Amino acid sequence: IEILQKMLDEQLIAHASGEARTFVYGFYFYRIVTDRDPEKVGMQQSTVWYTTEMDDLATFQRSWFEVAFVAEEHLHANIPAFLLPWLPSRPASYATATVPEQKTVTLDVDVNNRSDRVEWCSCYYHGNFSLNAAFEIRLHWMAVTAAVLFEMVQGWHRKATSCGFLLVPVLEGPFALPSYLYGDPLRAQLFIPLNISCLLKEGSEHLFDGFDPDTHWDRMQLFQEAIVYRFGFIHDKYSPSSFNFSSENKPQYVHVTGAVFLQLPYSKRKFTSGQQRRRRNSTSSGNQSLFGEEKIGYNWAYNSMLTKTWRSSATGDERFTDRLLKDFTDFCANKDNRLLDFWISCLEKMHASAP
Repeated sequence: IEILQKMLDEQLIAHASGEARTFVYGFYFYRIVTDRDPEKVGMQQSTVWYTTEMDDLATFQRSWFEVAFVAEEHLHANIPAFLLPWLPSRPASYATATVPEQKTVTLDVDVNNRSDRVEWCSCYYHGNFSLNAAFEIRLHWMAVTAAVLFEMVQGWHRKATSCGFLLVPVLEGPFALPSYLYGDPLRAQLFIPLNISCLLKEGSEHLFDGFDPDTHWDRMQLFQEAIVYRFGFIHDKYSPSSFNFSSENKPQYVHVTGAVFLQLPYSKRKFTSGQQRRRRNSTSSGNQSLFGEEKIGYNWAYNSMLTKTWRSSATGDERFTDRLLKDFTDFCANKDNRLLDFWISCLEKMHASAP
């Protein structure tokens, strides 16, 4: 990346849009410059390589897919993230400073020329690709024949499988929460409680009493993430939409089969130490938790869009999701001490890595 950035600064290569900017690692279009001006080397001046249809970067981005690769943080290999002395920088794990989180491109839907009129749609997609997160593609249209659009998406589905990816349809709002303006009240999610009382030491008030109180929320979320990762879930970087309020966005995860979604039922809130004490003292001892009155656990929702047309050996059947639900629920309830054993193994890793 450093070598290519230097080549970009010296005008040996240029972005296909003609805009000179920071080099982006990923599926980006660059060209080799053949008419380099030695007097302009190192100057941030755009080179001229575009047609009348691509006269600026915005127009270029509406016509071409470009996706950056996220540089993941290399955390301590042995110690779980929620037990590290210093927590990882979460924003750096999911986005880069030079690439927007969401990008838009205009698509010609009629790829097989079956229609006698112009058919197009707007495609919203993530600007960054991470191996540890789902990649979202949203299609919005007003001038499209449904059968033609379905044929295009089915073609994507077949090509994704041959490339080692899994493409499945999902609802824009998989969880029917009260904050979702158009949420379906008949499609309620399940709540799976997490039994952390069995993990608390005698006399301890919180699970992470030995750490900075300001990091308790982040550590609990990382702990819950470590549990969902054990069951094949990955982070779902869903885009805020008109169906939910941005302030209510909650951490969300999707199973690698695309059949199930999980969500932490609380969003991050920052309190001062005094506010935290008052909040804890306002609740009874039986209801005390890291989040006051809110229960610790997960919202569970099935992917109701995963019909027989989209199912394959990679997605599994309905019996698989039922077994997954039972296994996950038993683990969170500490059946056969599985949750306690996991917690103890994490503590052992932390103590073994201590100097």
